[in-house]
Amino acid sequence: MNYQISLFIILLLWGGMILGISCLEAWVKFRTPSLDRIVALDVGYTVFRAFHRVQWGIWLLLLVIYYRLFYQLWWLALLLGLILFLQTIYLMPCLHRQIGLLRTAQVSSGKPYVHRIYMLCEAVKLLLLLSTACYFLFKL
Repeated sequence: MNYQISLFIILLLWGGMILGISCLEAWVKFRTPSLDRIVALDVGYTVFRAFHRVQWGIWLLLLVIYYRLFYQLWWLALLLGLILFLQTIYLMPCLHRQIGLLRTAQVSSGKPYVHRIYMLCEAVKLLLLLSTACYFLFKL
């Protein structure tokens, strides 16, 4: 029972971090009139790279500490891990290359789908975390 409450809190915390960084920080940054677009992209890349490290830490924490509860939800751990892997190994390097192209040529690289896939992954992660938190809330 105590494990379920603490797992509920960690899942909501992770979901809140996604809302704060992916939705609020990214949106506000590009609406700051005094911030150059290239600088905003560099800041965003740095923030998301650090956020990925934090997310990997939370994911590993969930696997290690909550092994018994996550064993029932192996599909959740697998799906969250796959999404993080896709974002870290494929999508972030592609987005970083796009920043480099924008910096040198001041033109888009023509791959807007990469950013859309990244946003979709964030939305899926958020839905998974919030629905699982609700599952544990009602299971208490």
